[in-house]
Amino acid sequence: MVRFDLREYLMELDKQSFTPLYHQLADVLREKIESGEWAAGEAIPSEASLMEAYGISRGTVREAIKLLVWEGLLVTFKGKGTFVATPKIAQDTRRVIGFTRLMIELGHVPTAKLLNFQHLPAPKLIAKKLRIPPESPVTLVQRLRMGDGEPLVLEHSYYRYDVGKHLTDDDLKGSIYDVAEMRLGVRIVYAEQEIEATIAAEEEASLLGVEAGAPLLLLRRVAYTTGNRPLEYAEDLYRADRTRFHVTADLSRTQVNEHEDVMQGVVLKK
Repeated sequence: MVRFDLREYLMELDKQSFTPLYHQLADVLREKIESGEWAAGEAIPSEASLMEAYGISRGTVREAIKLLVWEGLLVTFKGKGTFVATPKIAQDTRRVIGFTRLMIELGHVPTAKLLNFQHLPAPKLIAKKLRIPPESPVTLVQRLRMGDGEPLVLEHSYYRYDVGKHLTDDDLKGSIYDVAEMRLGVRIVYAEQEIEATIAAEEEASLLGVEAGAPLLLLRRVAYTTGNRPLEYAEDLYRADRTRFHVTADLSRTQVNEHEDVMQGVVLKK
């Protein structure tokens, strides 16, 4: 529980400012979270305490909390209160990096639970993505990926058979990208990725440790080796409460005018 000294908070909001009071309060609370003064999992001061400290309305307090919940810094549980959220796993979409290496870079221990591993004829869609004839053999790998024992990603990947046929059960405990490069001499050089919002079906929710209908992020990926040759087509489901993707848009290479759509990678679903 966050220790709350009423005197510590007095006179911090400028009621004459053009900046809305809820934004000012959100700034104060955000600083305490980002500075580490309030640790992940700790309860923040109650709405009543914040109202008394600042002489503001309950609606103002709730708007500030709502903003920080939207930013992923706070999480609210009905009947329990509002808590500092566990920081989300951040993934930069500009990088082609496997889950194992990402977790290690972020200081987490990656593990995998194998759900399905088989060789099968390629369905039409998979054959198209991998640029192989329909019914050609491919390797399907389905895994639940965890960081520090916490379920984070449900992977569903198809690999070209010339690589997949060499994979062993031990290989599937870690990075398949590393196995392909270090043992088979096949290196991933770039990937095309699409991200879309979805919700968890019952089986997916059970595996990921969330409620059915919880928000997820669906990442579709085609990973290419040298020579512009597809190696993998994947559909990965990320927990939206534990993951965020970082996207950088470089407008310096684009001629921008009122008739040009600079969001070339964004597709709006009808």
